[in-house]
Amino acid sequence: MLLIFVAHYYKKAVTIIKVSLIIILMSFIAYTKPSSFPGGNEVISEQGKKDYKSSVSIVNGQYKIDSNVVETNRNKAVLVTDLKAAILIRKTTIEEIPDFMLSFLDSISINKKFDIVNSWEKWNTKDIMDLVMPNTNNGKENLTQLIDTRKELLPDKKLTYFAIGDSIALLSYHSGGIRSRQHIVIIKFQNERIVDFWHGTYFGLYINTRFDILQQLEGRVNGHGGC
Repeated sequence: MLLIFVAHYYKKAVTIIKVSLIIILMSFIAYTKPSSFPGGNEVISEQGKKDYKSSVSIVNGQYKIDSNVVETNRNKAVLVTDLKAAILIRKTTIEEIPDFMLSFLDSISINKKFDIVNSWEKWNTKDIMDLVMPNTNNGKENLTQLIDTRKELLPDKKLTYFAIGDSIALLSYHSGGIRSRQHIVIIKFQNERIVDFWHGTYFGLYINTRFDILQQLEGRVNGHGGC
């Protein structure tokens, strides 16, 4: 009788252990299921993973941007997916943008200076490329006057939106010219190293909330884009 009792409970114990192991295994598989990368909580398609390529590399200690990756939006879908999954904290001043991020933006700017002001500050609403060379006979004087004029110009970018999470940030700013342009920038980072970057330019657009910017990035609202 005792042997029957022991055998009965032994079988039940074995069954419970097997079920527990199956549950643990299934949980592990679910937890390790591929997500958008680099980082993020939403699953993207296999084709999306195959097409993904970061636009950022470091050559001789300096950041280098693969403009072809940015212009063809090869990394955009992954970055937008990560943005949608991230917890972002909005900041309202350029002083709250991390220094390592501003240094990165400086390094990839044409004149090595990401010249931007807060939304309420004065800024240059004209395109610097629209400057006309002063009409004098002295070439050196022309160049000197042009340089002095550039020095006197206000920053040509105005902050529109900035929010940052643990590993991703969303930045938007306006620049002037014949037509106002709104720029949207996504920056992926690990610690203080930039690991991916995307940038788009939209004419005649003014949006300043995360929801509206994401709608624009996903093509759910009207707007003309380009990099």
